[in-house]
Amino acid sequence: MIPIVKFEKEFVSVHPEFRKRLQGKFPLLTTQELRLCQFLRTGLKSHEAARLMCITERGIEQHRLRARRKLGLRGKESLTEFLRSI
Repeated sequence: MIPIVKFEKEFVSVHPEFRKRLQGKFPLLTTQELRLCQFLRTGLKSHEAARLMCITERGIEQHRLRARRKLGLRGKESLTEFLRSI
C-alpha cells in the first residue's frame, strides 16, 4: 500500500472527526494543506512530511505558511499546537 494512503487510513481510525472539523471550520484549506495538517497533528517534522508528500521541504514550508494564514494564526502561535487543539 502507498505510504500516504496507509497513513491516512490509520489517521482516520485514530482521529475520525479531525479532518471533517477542520474542513468545516476552514473550508478554504486545500487537500494538500489538510493532509499536511494531519501530518503535523501527529508530530511529523517538515522533512518527514515532505518525503511522504513527495515534495520539497520548501514546498512544505509554503503549505505551512498558507495554512497558517487560512487558520488565522499570527506570529509565534504554534501551528502544531493549534491543530492538536481541534
